[in-house]
Amino acid sequence: MRNIFVYNGRLAIITEYYKAWSRTNYAFYIICILPWLVSYMLFQYLVYI
Repeated sequence: MRNIFVYNGRLAIITEYYKAWSRTNYAFYIICILPWLVSYMLFQYLVYI
């Protein structure tokens, strides 16, 4: 996965939002830091596959 990072022991998902990109030539970044349990479950899943 390209946009998954570890931040303070938790997984963070970073996505870009392009709604006004054609006018402003600027993309907004949305950072979602997952709760501990969800981070653990997603990490275990990614290790398994």
